[in-house]
Amino acid sequence: MTSKEFKRPLNEVPKHKKLVKKAKPAKPFIKTIWLVGHSLTLVMGSVYTSYFLLFRSHSSRISFYAYRLSLMGVMLSYCCTIASQFNKKSLPSYRSLLGTLNFQYLLLSVVWFFNRGSLFKIFPYLVVSTMQLASKFNVKPVLKLSSKLKVITAYDEVFIFVVLLVDVIFLRSTSGYALVIYAAMYWLRVIQSEDTRHLLFTVVGKLDSFMSNQKNPKVAESWSVVKNFLTAKNDRFQAEFLA
Repeated sequence: MTSKEFKRPLNEVPKHKKLVKKAKPAKPFIKTIWLVGHSLTLVMGSVYTSYFLLFRSHSSRISFYAYRLSLMGVMLSYCCTIASQFNKKSLPSYRSLLGTLNFQYLLLSVVWFFNRGSLFKIFPYLVVSTMQLASKFNVKPVLKLSSKLKVITAYDEVFIFVVLLVDVIFLRSTSGYALVIYAAMYWLRVIQSEDTRHLLFTVVGKLDSFMSNQKNPKVAESWSVVKNFLTAKNDRFQAEFLA
């Protein structure tokens, strides 16, 4: 190094170099898709809900497309969530994935997509999308409702059993397959989580008096089947794992 170069002030910039403004890092593509997915779920789910409450129709074109677009939003957002949780080069086995709640909800969204439309089936996804977007944009009044919405969702997920059983009784489309898959997925959660197990049987206990006194014999019969199934499964689980 020459003496002239050594004596050059530190703040002097060489002529052959240019100062370039550092570009802001672009938002990750997967995050954008995640946001689009939750927004699509919430908007189309709200359209379906409003149309159903106003016209009591599952079979109209608006209901059909709004319901399935809402579930497509679910698939987008949950795929992004799962992809961000695991390294692409070291994805876990299918058994490990099946044990995660996000993957279970993703599989159910595929089942509901090909099944008969129902507000009860997409309600948990609407709650999740609402809370995720509220958390993203820090909407505190909505975030305060989190605990109440969790309880309502728990009641809804138990009532889905009754909805599916009624569909099976009336031989509606693929309801039999949907019931088996839903029961398997839900039971996985019951086995894995003590909180879910406790919440489930708390909900069943509170719903029992109301559902057992229904005037519609099909609904009362379906509820009896659900209650007996859950009780038998719980007794078997406690005998095998908690004894």
